[in-house]
Formats: sequence, structure tokens, C-alpha cells
Amino acid sequence: MKAIKYVGPHPSVEVETGPRLWIEVKNGDKVEVSDDLAARLLEQFDNWTETKPKSGKPTANTEDGK
Repeated sequence: MKAIKYVGPHPSVEVETGPRLWIEVKNGDKVEVSDDLAARLLEQFDNWTETKPKSGKPTANTEDGK
């Protein structure tokens, strides 16, 4: 998982994180997504930037709700 931040021109965007699973990311918000999805989004360098995850704290897996 990688933490990325939306910095694009729109107030928010919707990102498909899995089959029929979409999340809304507001401008300036950080989100953790799979490494593969992060790599694809980071190709849009005007819209996304990689961020450092908070050190020392485990991150929650929100994809399966557990």
C-alpha cells in the first residue's frame, strides 16, 4: 500500500480502488491505495503526489471492511 495525495485542479475526484468499489478523494486529501494503483495515478504528476505514511502506526485495510 502507498499513500498518495490528490493535488489536481478539481475539488474532488472518484477513484476505482477495486471492482465496483469507488472512493471520493477531495483536493489535498491523502489516501492509501495498492502499489499498482498508486503507480498508475502517480503517472499523472500534475494530479497526484506520493506522501510518506505516518511512522509507527499501522494502517487500516479499508478494502474488505475488516
